[in-house]
Amino acid sequence: MHAVSVRDLKESMIVGKTLVDDTGRVLLNKGNSLTNSYIKALNAKGYSRILILDEDMSNIDPEDGLTPELRGQALTTLSGSFEEIQRDF
Repeated sequence: MHAVSVRDLKESMIVGKTLVDDTGRVLLNKGNSLTNSYIKALNAKGYSRILILDEDMSNIDPEDGLTPELRGQALTTLSGSFEEIQRDF
C-alpha cells in the first residue's frame, strides 16, 4: 500500500484501508474500486490522501491500533470536546 493524493486518484484504483468519517460511519471499505463519484466525494469531504493497494506490496498491511469504529468514536469525542472549549471562550 502507498498513500496517494486525492488529486492523483484514478478510477479503478483499489482502496487499501477502510475510510470512516468523523462519526465512525464507513465511507469506503478496504478493497473497493474507486469511481469518479467516490473520488469527488473524497475531495468534497476534505481528504488530502488515502492508502491505495499496490500489487507489489499487496501482502503488507500497516498496523493500526484502532478499528474504524473506535477511530470514529474517538473523533466524535474529540470534536465534542473542542466544541465545548470554543463555547467556553
